Amino acid sequence: MARITEEPILNILHVAPLMLIAFAASSGRRTTLRRRQLERERSRARRDGEERERRRWARELHDDTLQELGAVQVVLASAAAGGQPSAIREAIDQARSLVSNQIASLRHLISELRPAVLDQLGLRPAIEALCRRVSETFGVQVDIRVAPDWDSFAGGLSSEAQVHVYRIVQEAVTNAVKHADPQSILVELHGSGRVLTASVTDDGTGMPPHLGGPKPPSTGMGLWDMRERADLLDAQLRISTSAGGGTRVTLRVPQGRGTKA
Repeated sequence: MARITEEPILNILHVAPLMLIAFAASSGRRTTLRRRQLERERSRARRDGEERERRRWARELHDDTLQELGAVQVVLASAAAGGQPSAIREAIDQARSLVSNQIASLRHLISELRPAVLDQLGLRPAIEALCRRVSETFGVQVDIRVAPDWDSFAGGLSSEAQVHVYRIVQEAVTNAVKHADPQSILVELHGSGRVLTASVTDDGTGMPPHLGGPKPPSTGMGLWDMRERADLLDAQLRISTSAGGGTRVTLRVPQGRGTKA
């Protein structure tokens, strides 16, 4: 009788460690799979964002630069065919004006692609330059407030993370100017506790509430790009908006995320 009652106990004692090992191995595999899936999703988000940016630059080059260069070619060709000195002088003046416009446009486009000040001076000067450029280009008052603790927080970000923060601020400011018809925009940069915060607030027309939701449509004025970049930073992106009440975009980056290695 003793042997009959002891054998199941011994079997359980032998089997339990094996079950624990199998459970641990299964959990480890699930964790690895989740990690790989997250890495794939982030990689796909990065590629999708880059592809959208390429399409945007290609469209701007085609619709703006190529058309004006084509106009220069037509103006000069027409003047040369006519052979009249006055017409040639007028064509040269028109061509110079068009070329001047395109030089300014290309400088702006190059700055949009990769602002040199971001690499040379850092995140804060780059955002300040962005605010000045938007104000001068669109005639909208763009103010910026920078807390004293911002530089110490932002200085710890990696180069890639600084680009993501800059692009999110840039997208928020650009969306406000192009879609909300604001009188003024306020950009605020500060760090508190263990969080770096950047916010963009406008007094424009606002946008439909569903565009500010957790899953905006792909046509949501660049919101997908902003959210993808926030995900790459493991950051929180909050968009508060109301029709006629303006929009506020707030990015919160936890300390230790996107920091230098």
